Amino acid sequence: MSITYSEVIYNMSRQKDKFNFRKKMVKFAKKNGIRPARREFNCSRNTVRKWLRRYKKEGDQGLFDRSKAPDNIHNKMSEKEEEFIVKMREATEFGAKRLKYYFDLDWSEGAIYRVLKENDCVDDQKTKHGKKRDLREVKRQYKAFERIMVDVKHLQDIPNYWPQMMKKSLPRYQYTARDVKTGAMFLGFGDSYCVPYSKIFVTKLLEHLDNHGIPLEEVDIKTDNGSEFSGNLDDPDRGFVNSVEEMGANHIFIPPNTPNANADVETSHRYIEDEFYDLEQFEDREDFYRKVLTYQYFWNIGRINLNRDKQTPLEILSQEVSGRRALRLLNLKPIMLSVDNSDLEKSSGFNNINLMGQHPPDYPDYRKIRFSSFYYIITK
Repeated sequence: MSITYSEVIYNMSRQKDKFNFRKKMVKFAKKNGIRPARREFNCSRNTVRKWLRRYKKEGDQGLFDRSKAPDNIHNKMSEKEEEFIVKMREATEFGAKRLKYYFDLDWSEGAIYRVLKENDCVDDQKTKHGKKRDLREVKRQYKAFERIMVDVKHLQDIPNYWPQMMKKSLPRYQYTARDVKTGAMFLGFGDSYCVPYSKIFVTKLLEHLDNHGIPLEEVDIKTDNGSEFSGNLDDPDRGFVNSVEEMGANHIFIPPNTPNANADVETSHRYIEDEFYDLEQFEDREDFYRKVLTYQYFWNIGRINLNRDKQTPLEILSQEVSGRRALRLLNLKPIMLSVDNSDLEKSSGFNNINLMGQHPPDYPDYRKIRFSSFYYIITK
């Protein structure tokens, strides 16, 4: 039994193949008639008539498949609903999954993503990253604060932040520590990146962990080979590494040409740029620290991680320690890094390191804080 027209079309995946096959049928029918064409292409007369009629009316375009979607979709989003999704995207820079979760949207993630795509809200540049090595199962085996990644983020290249930084003397560099297991993030800020500031930052962090019962001998601090982390082998002091080891923790350098090795902290840099620096306006340095403190609380206590079973760092940490202790561990406020010029010149050591680095003033309990400006939108 010969193959039918329907079977031929069904097995053709490309539209241009279907077009060429139908054009042959139409050409044959115009020359020999409908019945011979029916026999030649093993289809019904109505099929031949259909494509002849479309060809006469629309030309070559009539030989392509048409959408079978209904003209009216009863549950399709209204224009107002689509505008709401776009507005929330612009206010938060959240993706489809996070928009659905935080705003309790009724539509599927696919429908929300379609609206974002159609309105040019999807940043293609962010999707060009190659597939990263899947280390989630390995990371789940770590204990909380067993491995902490530390890096410095340069803030001068952020369009929304740079004019404010220049006009209002805001910090130029962000020192970031991120725990691999929980995803918790701790921040410090200074006007330069150097060994002294890195030492202050890591010392304050390790003192905080030690004060709340984390065994420092089980803590690994992982950094790249930057000069601010004493990555220069010509440095006889290796000040940053020595500071880590003197506190009782361990230090690990990331090998060159291994970009994924520092992926956790780099990812946090991308998100804080999208969700904080690209959105916020600051009155002065005090206002900056108040808002960044609020964002850090949000990150550690209220922001879910979609790659960690939609849990917050607080929820993950609470699986290992009590809830009250977990809160205290996550309550290290952003550190304002400052030292005297004489100390900056001597990047090798600080005898009085406890006097360096200040914290922003205390603010209300985290449960009463609206976690950054976009949270006002969520709670309205």
